Amino acid sequence: MKQFKICFLLLSVMIVLLACVSTEEEVIAEEKVIAEEEKVYEGISYYVALGDIESAIAEYEKAFDVNPEDPETANLYARLLMLAGENQEAREILLKIILKDSENVSAYYSLSILAGIEGNEEEQKEYLGEIIEKQPDDTDALAMLGEIQLRDDELEEARESFEQALDADSENIIAVLGMGNIMIQEKEYSNAEDYFDKAIEIFSEYSFSYVDRAYVRKNQGNYTGAIEDLTKAIELHPDFYWNYIDRGKIYLLLEYKDEAAADFESAISFDANYFLAYMYLAGIYYEFGISCYDDIEGWDWDLALEYWEYALENYKMSAFLNEEYYFVYGPMGVLNFVLDDWDEALESFVTAYEKDKKDHTYALLAALTYYKLGRDSEAANYIGAIAQTISQDTWFYEVANYLKRPSYDIPLVNYYKAEENQTIKNRILFYLASYYLIAGNERAAQTFFIDVETLGMSGMIEKILAHYELVKMGTE
Repeated sequence: MKQFKICFLLLSVMIVLLACVSTEEEVIAEEKVIAEEEKVYEGISYYVALGDIESAIAEYEKAFDVNPEDPETANLYARLLMLAGENQEAREILLKIILKDSENVSAYYSLSILAGIEGNEEEQKEYLGEIIEKQPDDTDALAMLGEIQLRDDELEEARESFEQALDADSENIIAVLGMGNIMIQEKEYSNAEDYFDKAIEIFSEYSFSYVDRAYVRKNQGNYTGAIEDLTKAIELHPDFYWNYIDRGKIYLLLEYKDEAAADFESAISFDANYFLAYMYLAGIYYEFGISCYDDIEGWDWDLALEYWEYALENYKMSAFLNEEYYFVYGPMGVLNFVLDDWDEALESFVTAYEKDKKDHTYALLAALTYYKLGRDSEAANYIGAIAQTISQDTWFYEVANYLKRPSYDIPLVNYYKAEENQTIKNRILFYLASYYLIAGNERAAQTFFIDVETLGMSGMIEKILAHYELVKMGTE
């Protein structure tokens, strides 16, 4: 879920654009200008709502021909230019308005929006201050100032600005959404939901109100409601990447993996250059492969490999796009191993351990892979250095010492016999079996691998790799 941030800026521009349209229609009505002029402004509103800014600007040209000296017409044009990215031209128009009329609040408001677009927060605050000084109950200026304060984690100041705005206009949607986000940060999710309910009542076509309400619903355990809200947000904004990510994550919480996978695929279709969807999708297909094991029927190994090939493809893409997200390297190593690419497996295991030394599993697997590649001295040096950093009262230390000099297995065998935890015994047995296989003792290796596969917990890395070795040995 997005980090409690609302797309206030776009919403602000849309609101003031439409407000400007309304103002112009009132002016036209007062001046009793012909009905055709009203259609001009309706056309601007229509094209803005569609996101067709070029057509909206073309409609403006018609309005300008009717009333070229009107400052509100110029202000509308500047706002349209801002939406089109023509910031400098918009600024020049707005500053000319203020030179002619220093009390023109609409122009100051537009300049504050422009400063926000350009990331100039101090300038934005200055313009908003000018407005509030001239009109202390200007709800739009108060709401936008509150949004800036919220963004800067000035919660009390933001609350004061939003509440003042709501006192003047209880349906100011920016202030309503802002209060909802303050409630989120204070973990008052029920109160937050009330604000988002109100925001949706005020403006039901704004997708991010549903996104925010989905967040608070999820945090209250209402997963069904959260999915409904995100589905509505997707209907309103079908090409927004994060809505698919958020809904997919909730599907995962509910174990709806097929639906989650479909959402992550959709996210990739809209933004193929961000790593997160690939990472989640890879994890799902990794789990699909594990689910191909049944305690009675055993493995459907061919299907598992099919799932894992796709998982590996997505893990690799995730790592390519964000190499610092280290969680992918361990699974990548396992999948490279079972898909017979030991060089890539070694690189993945080494990288996984370099980036996260809390789990020594990947160091042990890296050493084992060095041996499988015939790089014995590198294996011994690698694991020998790591063994010095591992706590000596753990089974990891015992296995690391064994892999440093695997021809001498008595200490690890004794440790294995004394160990009472069955899961740890199975994991130790895998490393004994693996080196027995490398050393040519296939009979002992096969016996131990069968024990690991039979007794190991579902999803345990050593259980997967034990079955791989049995398949390679022709016993499965």
